[in-house]
Amino acid sequence: MGFYQKLQAWCTTNFRPLFLLLAGGLIITTIMMNKDSWMLASGHLPAGIISWELNPSNGIQRAVLSDWKNHTETIQLFGDSLIRRTFTGLKVADDQNTMDYFFIGLYVFLFFLIFLRLAYHRHIKSIGLFAGMILLAGLTDVLEDWGTHRAILAAPDGINSLCIFLPALIKWVTIALLLIYLVSQAFHLQKWNGWIKELSDNLIAVLILMWRFRIVLITLILYFLVLFLSDQGQDLLITINSTRKACICFLFTVTILALLCWHLPKAIDNAKQITFCQFWFGKVDFKSGGAAAGRPSAKIDIGRLLGALAFLIPAAGILQTMQKYHMDYFLSEIPPISIPFIFLAIYTIILRYHLIDRIYKKGAGVNRPFYWISMGVIFALIIYWGLDDAERNTKPYYLVYLSLDLLLLSLAFLITTTLRTCDIVLGNWKITPWITVSGVFLGVIFLSFNIRSIQRELTLIDRFWTMPVVFCGIAGYLLFFAFLMYLGKRRGVQYVSLLLVIMTCFAVFKITDYHNILVEHDPRYTRFPDSLETYATRWLENRRPELETLSKNGSKKPYPVFFVNAFGGGIRATAWTAMVMGSLDSLVIQGNDSDPSAKNFEHYVFSYSGASGGSIGLSLVVASSKMHLDCPGKDRALYPNRILKVFQYDYLTADIVALLGRDAWASAFGLSAWKDRGRLQEEDWERHCGNLGIPLGVKLGELQKNTRYELPLFFPNTHDARVGKKGVIAPVLVDSLDFPGAVFVASGLKKGDDIRLSTAAFLSARFPYVSPTAKLYGEHNFTDGGTWDNSGAETSAQVYRVFARALERLSARDTVYRQINIQFLSLPNSVPILRSHAPVHLFEPLVPPIGLVSLINTVAEAREGDNKSFAFRKNYGYTQIRPEMIAVGTSRKVWPVLPLGWQISDFALEQMQKSIANNKEAVRISQLCRSVNAITHNKH
Repeated sequence: MGFYQKLQAWCTTNFRPLFLLLAGGLIITTIMMNKDSWMLASGHLPAGIISWELNPSNGIQRAVLSDWKNHTETIQLFGDSLIRRTFTGLKVADDQNTMDYFFIGLYVFLFFLIFLRLAYHRHIKSIGLFAGMILLAGLTDVLEDWGTHRAILAAPDGINSLCIFLPALIKWVTIALLLIYLVSQAFHLQKWNGWIKELSDNLIAVLILMWRFRIVLITLILYFLVLFLSDQGQDLLITINSTRKACICFLFTVTILALLCWHLPKAIDNAKQITFCQFWFGKVDFKSGGAAAGRPSAKIDIGRLLGALAFLIPAAGILQTMQKYHMDYFLSEIPPISIPFIFLAIYTIILRYHLIDRIYKKGAGVNRPFYWISMGVIFALIIYWGLDDAERNTKPYYLVYLSLDLLLLSLAFLITTTLRTCDIVLGNWKITPWITVSGVFLGVIFLSFNIRSIQRELTLIDRFWTMPVVFCGIAGYLLFFAFLMYLGKRRGVQYVSLLLVIMTCFAVFKITDYHNILVEHDPRYTRFPDSLETYATRWLENRRPELETLSKNGSKKPYPVFFVNAFGGGIRATAWTAMVMGSLDSLVIQGNDSDPSAKNFEHYVFSYSGASGGSIGLSLVVASSKMHLDCPGKDRALYPNRILKVFQYDYLTADIVALLGRDAWASAFGLSAWKDRGRLQEEDWERHCGNLGIPLGVKLGELQKNTRYELPLFFPNTHDARVGKKGVIAPVLVDSLDFPGAVFVASGLKKGDDIRLSTAAFLSARFPYVSPTAKLYGEHNFTDGGTWDNSGAETSAQVYRVFARALERLSARDTVYRQINIQFLSLPNSVPILRSHAPVHLFEPLVPPIGLVSLINTVAEAREGDNKSFAFRKNYGYTQIRPEMIAVGTSRKVWPVLPLGWQISDFALEQMQKSIANNKEAVRISQLCRSVNAITHNKH
């Protein structure tokens, strides 16, 4: 047999793995080549890069190069230092051009592979022509790339466009002829029917296996959604490496979940052959029927792959999170979402062609020393990375090593499960009890966290429990439903389907008061003595002596009145808002802390307006100020150097556990026997903050009583999903003409009813699904305030307009009021370091939901822009105070991430502390208030 025949036989025998490797390489290379391709967009390239290749005009080439040169973007990446990276369209084009060399090699080899598979001995005469055409296509493609590189180097003048156009034209003509030839050969050899039949058979087999493994697939899909598509899930991954204990819990729960994904389908498959005891403690393997020639059946390999996938999904999820927050790492050019598919393809080839057996098998058994050395190396690397320097180990970018841990565990899992059936020692190891008992253990942990006393005790110190407990819940549900499926298959009853039907019926048809907000009733209780305009008038009259003092002293200093709005953004918004206000208080009252008559920053604030997490932060400020009206200098709980005590608790675990546990079952069966997760979250904040002297449990109507107009009005904003309108929770009576189209929550309460400050604040912070929509009297369903306006700026402007009427009326008869100077203070909480999103092609059915989601931030920016432009036109003050990226830690090399969820690290709080300490705008505002204090305080 000649070389050609041997090569053809080898390619035919190994066609599948070679085809998968080459096709997978082409897909990955294409994805990498198209990264940042939006920067190459130009009116001169209607068909993208193909237009560039087939362009014979020097003028168009120069115009495109000029566009690429002028299109620049700057991003910041985090590692041991903060790296500012600027790149241009020219750089993107050159990178893609370089990557194209790999693409050329892959498609050339793929053409040869397909040709050799189709060729017969009698077609040997066509080898030279066909090989020559393949090489010609590759060579002209290389020449085209060389010309493109030269043109980019010579930008914007470029080179003669024919140096690119002619090779590209020859390449595309040659590729077209090759494709025509291959298609004609496929028809001539009658391959199409066989391919279609094989594809159909494979599709049916895949669907059957998907149904067989449906419980694991549903689990892994849920797993994927939590880690890839949920902001909360990605934020939780950031906090996993906060301590070694957190990493150990994370890796342990992922490992047990992977073992369950591998083991449980075997138990279900053998339901009629195994007893109840064997399900939990017996040795169980897939039925061997269907195996041919000693090769394991497909379901055995798929079971192993699904177990490996349980490691690969969080590994890729971590990298996805790192890319989201611009943390650089090796091979960051590869899209993280492709990593599970890449490894699954590699693992599939490894299993299909018994590569692990070839490496580890020795005779009829396993080379145990080599196996244990391999396992030792894998776990030594995992332990070594985990025992690295403590501070380095808690840096966000160090998460890449945790991702590598998961990849290594997936490899160790695949090797061990494959060799288990080939070795007496491994085969006789009774692994089933370890898996099932560990699964029950995780389920018990999840159930324990549903008990408030246990959950409070476990989360009292640590803040890392949420992700491991979520995995415990997933593992517990997987084991529970797998056991129901086992019972159903054994007895011929679809228990899971019956349970889901019953739960759906209860959820749809039974109306409960489960998510009603807490309303306290007292028939003698009166909430609001004043309207907003009356309150504004009295507030201004209360400041008249100070205004008169400024006037008599001949001072031209304006008297500032602030309208503060705080953006949403989870716990980072809460922490940043509270920290900024605490810092302003400390700066304004500095040196007069013990003087009861001294004025803090709140004295110059008329109103607060917040959305979502910003409302929670403002509620802390209002509650703390309420406790120290007699001596504002003693109000120090929110000072930047003391605020850590407020945020050192875990405010998320109870919410997430209730979502997956207590609330899921209560909603499914129409129960209301216990408090929902919305109320649990309020109680956590009330308890922790109450211990620090911040009474969030005070009634809303009590806020403005006996305050001598020293406490700013607090307006949390929410959204009534039932009518699609903004909800305003006002501490005074308001007029619908001043807040058009709004739902007035507090004013709509029944006589004698009132809500707590915590309830009012969390009506604004109802993050969809994580927190339940809040029901009120069966007439309203309130969701997150950020749904309507994530800045709170619109309500702040509406409050100002009422204030302006009162001010105008007083100024008309008393000139001292003309010294009032309006100041809008805005508190965004994001760090403006990430570049804007690239324009991408949107799949048409996804455009409406994507548009609705993007509308949220757009509305917030528009409302904020309205206030800013209004302030400039009226010569009012407008200030934004936002956090900065600052290195923290003892080595000053930790770049923390500010999360959106309800957990925050000490490093992130330290970053905020340093941001506000260095903020020039905060210093300027405090000096403005201190200068007024210095004059008016002498009088009082």
